Amino acid sequence: MSIDKTNLSHEFVIPEGEQEIYELIGKTIRDARVARNLTQEEVAEALGVDVEVMDAYEKAEIAVPVYHFLEIAKYMKWPPEFDEMQKKIA
Repeated sequence: MSIDKTNLSHEFVIPEGEQEIYELIGKTIRDARVARNLTQEEVAEALGVDVEVMDAYEKAEIAVPVYHFLEIAKYMKWPPEFDEMQKKIA
């Protein structure tokens, strides 16, 4: 099952020209999750979303809202991968 992107709330739409940043965010989330031996299902459950949403975040198919990014960071105890990502974005 995939995410229906036709009726997404604006917070999930990747802004024009920002795809590369969201790809970096998704890859960083995936890398941090895998490094901690967490499944998409576990992180999705912690966020209260379907696993398809988590998968779409990691694949940069939809934007990760700030509140979900912060919940992921909290769940993973702010992994160092997030600090490295921030350096690349800044």
